Amino acid sequence: MVRVVVPNNRLLGTNSRLNTALGNMKSTVNIRRYHEADRDNVVSLWRRAFPNDPAHNEPSAVLAAKLAVDDLVFVAIDKDRIIGAAIAGYDGHRGWLYSVAVDQEVRRAGVGTILVHHMLDTLRSRGCIKINLQVRPTNKAVIAFYEALGFSVEERVSMGLLATNDAPQSAAADPNASPSSVG
Repeated sequence: MVRVVVPNNRLLGTNSRLNTALGNMKSTVNIRRYHEADRDNVVSLWRRAFPNDPAHNEPSAVLAAKLAVDDLVFVAIDKDRIIGAAIAGYDGHRGWLYSVAVDQEVRRAGVGTILVHHMLDTLRSRGCIKINLQVRPTNKAVIAFYEALGFSVEERVSMGLLATNDAPQSAAADPNASPSSVG
């Protein structure tokens, strides 16, 4: 667990939302690995933070699938309250950040920065040399947040395929497809 003791007026100035949400006392934000007892609070936070996510990103299913692979799920806690949560991934070549969320009441107060830096340090400690993430192009505030942390927009096309049994199959993958039906 990483414990960051921050005088509230140092998070983002005396007008920060965390100062307002937590009062004018010192705030201790702890970053630690997810515990099973966190499930309901983390799922609730992600549902509030990502209300328009597609069904395949349903938080409880994503969390269960991630924990079946590894434990790179982190929470930010102030006192006994989860105020942030995120997933990191590492395949031995590249690292990824997923589902980085901070409670609306404390956004823009430094919690997201602390959480992301913790994940970056964790990935680097595993030998990761490049870390990626995806942001919807319309989400300008989140793009600016990551740019301020040193990330840059790369000219790439992000492609995806739902690999479930009920996902439609591509005509190109059908060996019986005629050439005129492909394309």
